[in-house]
Amino acid sequence: MRHKGLEDLEYVYFNSVSNSEAYLLLHGIRGGINEAWSDALFRKLKERDDTVFAFNFPYITRGEDRSGINTLKEELDALQIAYDFLKEAGKSPIHIIGKSFGGIVVSHWLSRNSDAGQTDVSIMGYVPGVGNMLPDALRSSLRVVIQGEYDRYASPSQVISELAAHQVAGKVVEIPGADHSYRNIKSTNQLEYEFQEKALNELLNLI
Repeated sequence: MRHKGLEDLEYVYFNSVSNSEAYLLLHGIRGGINEAWSDALFRKLKERDDTVFAFNFPYITRGEDRSGINTLKEELDALQIAYDFLKEAGKSPIHIIGKSFGGIVVSHWLSRNSDAGQTDVSIMGYVPGVGNMLPDALRSSLRVVIQGEYDRYASPSQVISELAAHQVAGKVVEIPGADHSYRNIKSTNQLEYEFQEKALNELLNLI
């Protein structure tokens, strides 16, 4: 029987029969499950025989450019559906990986979820500030942040300072030369995600 609500999600899923741990991927503000980051990470986790689930937030499925970011209700509801599906499938632990906007969403989800203490979280491209990340919600869950040296939202040292101010443990890994999307800040071709492979490999070595 299909999980309630799953039919409303646009998703990709690989179920490892040999590994009960699962990875749940939350994409950035644009691109959805077809964006370079999400697609590459999904493939790498599948290749190492991990269970992995990635889905589009509803505004992407509708073909819209942006979320109703002031409420995040749709995103939080979709995340809960995906999380419940994996949990009911017997997957444990569940490790949520959020890219930029996806990291914001997972912090808001943790702030109101009773499973927060049992869920590992990693963030690629941490976005601080009022209305964005909720660092207090990450206190018992954060494992790693992968941050470009020249991330326009926060440098690695700024992320470290914010986490420390909120008593959040978790490793912050700097990607030298990279911006928020793991592109080369000095490159004339800003369409090439030159440091994405390094960023993903750093993450995979730590989870």
